[in-house]
Order: sequence, then C-alpha cells, then structure tokens
Amino acid sequence: MITDKNTEKRNFGIHFGALCPSINEQLIDQGISKIPANINSLQRYSDCITELYLEDLLTATATRGARKKLLKMITKSIERNGNK
Repeated sequence: MITDKNTEKRNFGIHFGALCPSINEQLIDQGISKIPANINSLQRYSDCITELYLEDLLTATATRGARKKLLKMITKSIERNGNK
C-alpha cells in the first residue's frame, strides 16, 4: 500500500514478465510522482528473474517468490522516496 498526496492509502500493482511495460512506466501510469532513484536496478532484477525463468533455471514457484520479494523492494523504495 502506498499513500498518495492526500495521505489516502491505495493499492498499486506491478506486472512482471517479458511482455510487460517497464516498472518505471507502470509506476508513472499509476500516478507515482517520485520515481525511485534505483529504478534501473529494480528493472534489471525483474529482467533477470524473467530470463532465469525462461531459461528454465528457476521454477514457477521460485519465480513467484522472487517477484514477491522484488515487489516489496519496489514498495519500500517508493515509500522512502516520499510517496508514502
């Protein structure tokens, strides 16, 4: 959960995968005004998870777990950046 300018809590979501828009684009589309400075690293992690899954080096379960952890990292980065 992220709070917007009016301090109302709202949900946001990120789609992961080879055919999904970048994390940066998705955050902008959802009205996140302050994009985290580490967005390029977060995107790289997402791309690596997808590539490992596609190469059959990660199971579907491991991929879901990694993406869940990545979503938590993204949420923390957004909150630290002043988008509480």
